[in-house]
Amino acid sequence: MKADKLHRRQTKSIHRSAGSAAAVITLLVSGGCLSGGGGSDPTISPAGSQPPLQSVWEKTVVKTLNAGGLLTPYAKAASDGNGSVHISYFSDAPQYENSLRYYVNHLVWDLENKSISLEETLTADPPQPTDPADKGLDNCTTLNMELDLFGQPVIAYQGGSLNECGKPWQSDVMFSVKEAGSWSEYLGGIGYVERNPVFTNGVAGINTS
Repeated sequence: MKADKLHRRQTKSIHRSAGSAAAVITLLVSGGCLSGGGGSDPTISPAGSQPPLQSVWEKTVVKTLNAGGLLTPYAKAASDGNGSVHISYFSDAPQYENSLRYYVNHLVWDLENKSISLEETLTADPPQPTDPADKGLDNCTTLNMELDLFGQPVIAYQGGSLNECGKPWQSDVMFSVKEAGSWSEYLGGIGYVERNPVFTNGVAGINTS
């Protein structure tokens, strides 16, 4: 018996040139044909079977960012199974009062046309936003993304309120969900410091998944 299977999988890589203010998000797609037969011992090939063919990888540049020195894009990718790949990443936002800011971005890559079919920036809340000019997150520490049962992206990151002890930065686990065509931000977790009766709000969002 002979079975042919086509394997495609998506991943991503980020390349930054030394001394350059650019970060490149690339997509790697592999397509290969595996053939073989049944049998209890995978090391023994049945008569007439063919050896597996080597996968061929194709590298495509998806996005080039004008990156500042402290930006880490943390690009994440997920396939929806319908010919599109969702990618989320950080980008630089305008500074506010000499403090760095970062945007959370989402785009959709069409595998067949090899082009971006959707590109958008999330409106993640800055810490204590009292000035309309204050936009974006104050860190690009961690970022993760998955697709829900309906193929909609859910993106998690460190944001929310400022911690009460140590360096003041956004310290909560936050996640944004796309609902009815628009993004909504929700609180996922707060870092509670039970051993400190004075400062109870610690950092919870350094590692999110």
